[in-house]
Amino acid sequence: MHKSLTIVGEKPEGTIIDGNGTGDVIAATTGNVNISNFTVQHCGSWPEFVAAIHLYSASNCAVAGNIVKHNIDGIWLKDSSYNIISNNKITNNSFGILLSQSPTTLFLETT
Repeated sequence: MHKSLTIVGEKPEGTIIDGNGTGDVIAATTGNVNISNFTVQHCGSWPEFVAAIHLYSASNCAVAGNIVKHNIDGIWLKDSSYNIISNNKITNNSFGILLSQSPTTLFLETT
């Protein structure tokens, strides 16, 4: 049986996770992780491969209702599948959403 982890902020404008320019801000390396209602900002920079929200080998996850801003990579899915990215506001990033070997990803009203 797979356990799940749900991380929910009160509201994106008031619940800020700031990476301070170092590495991934939020990284999930397992399945069944749900991340919602946060502002996620200031991940690390090149030459590192990092993102504000990074799903790596993660399946059946949901990233919803977040503000993702001021990052190199906003949301990055690598070797991940069956994930849902919905209702996020992605702005002022070098790259908004990256998919790398991540089939069957569903996007709903992400701007």
